[in-house]
This record gives sequence, structure tokens and C-alpha cells, in this order.
Amino acid sequence: MSRDDAPLDAWIRQELFNAAPIHIAVIDRDFNVVKANQSFEKTFGEWRQKKCYQVYKDRETLCESCNAAASFGDGQRRTTRELGVCEGGMSTRYVKHTVPIFENGEVRYLVEMSVDVTDTEALREENELLFEQVPCNMFLLDQDLTIVRANRRTRESFGNVIGRQCFEVFGHGKRSCKACPVQHSLDDAMI
Repeated sequence: MSRDDAPLDAWIRQELFNAAPIHIAVIDRDFNVVKANQSFEKTFGEWRQKKCYQVYKDRETLCESCNAAASFGDGQRRTTRELGVCEGGMSTRYVKHTVPIFENGEVRYLVEMSVDVTDTEALREENELLFEQVPCNMFLLDQDLTIVRANRRTRESFGNVIGRQCFEVFGHGKRSCKACPVQHSLDDAMI
């Protein structure tokens, strides 16, 4: 490390933990939260002298399928989608990355980094509901005009169409339509 890197290295060691716009918590083998950044505390509330399941899930016992226990056991990194309880009792959804920290060949701590996806998941669910409930046929095609997704109305009208080409499903024979708007759009996108 050059002398020019010293201020950057110091900032990373002293400030990055709290400057990161993600939730970061360090968990010991007894599932105690031993360190957490400001983003974590802002979302999940007070963490000192609490177990991870108390802070993340407002539980009094270890979660039935505890990913932290699995990572302590096998030393593997994990990425999971979680549902938890944030400060104020509201539910929150987050993607959590769990990274083991080894000491003398044993997992001593886990660093858990999570990103709130509550709003993203709500939008995904709304889009899914709209796609399924819209009162017309709706489907998604790939570049070969193969149906990769179809809504309820399309499935009710035409059966299982996934994996079939649109022109076969909609009765236009074994080739795409001469003036296929989808093919025209795909051709325009390639220019």
C-alpha cells in the first residue's frame, strides 16, 4: 500500500461499515447480534444484547429453517429471500447475503448483508396480479416467437400454450404471419 492509499484505507476501515446503504449485521455462534450498522438499526431497531431472530423476526426462538445455523454448520455462503419485522412492527422483505468469518478453521461469526426489497416485491405482485387478471389474452414471446408465459385468460382459451409458437396456437399455420408485428418489432430492435 502506498502512502497515497493510507487515507482511503483508513476511511474504509473506519467509515464504510456505517456508510454502506445496506443493512449489515454480525452474528456470533450463539446467534447474538454483536455489531450492526446504522442502516440495519434504522430498519430493524435496537439490536444490542438481542438474538438475530429477535431483531429480524420478532421471535423468541430460533427460526425453524435457520440459514445462519446452516452457515455456521457447513461454512457456506448463502443468499436467501426473507420476511421479517422492521422497527414499528411493519413487515419487511429483504434479500440477505450471509458470509461466514473463519477463525482457526471454524466459523466464528457471520456477516449478514441485506437489501430491502419490500417495495420491489409489492410491485412485482401487483404486476403479476394485473397480468393474470386482465380481461384479454396476454402472453410473452421470445425472439423465436415461442410463448414463454401466458395469462389465465389465454390458458383458459387455448390450453397449455407455453413452449409453443404463437402462430401455431392462434391458427395461422406452421409459419409466422406475413405481417407479424412481433417479428417486425424484433427486427427493428436488431438494427
